[in-house]
Amino acid sequence: MTPPRPMTCIAPTIAEALGIRAPSAAAGAAISEITEDLTNAQRIAVLAPDALDEAQLLRFSHAMPFLRALWQQRQVTLRAERPSITPVNLATMITGCGRPG
Repeated sequence: MTPPRPMTCIAPTIAEALGIRAPSAAAGAAISEITEDLTNAQRIAVLAPDALDEAQLLRFSHAMPFLRALWQQRQVTLRAERPSITPVNLATMITGCGRPG
């Protein structure tokens, strides 16, 4: 399993997979394990379940067969930005910018 990646890697990963420029202020780098799977993709959907951690996914995986199958194919752990609240992390994923300091 790969080490946890910062949320700032999402925007550069999507940009690289689509063959477009990443946001200029993006602090993260593309995640090669993901971009390799998305070569020549024309569209990408980002699934961002709110407040779902690995322990919950394992505990309730029987109720989420599609999500479980995706997770079993490719596991990349993302490290949440602080404060770990939805608006902060969604903004970080979209822009690639983390909080200063």
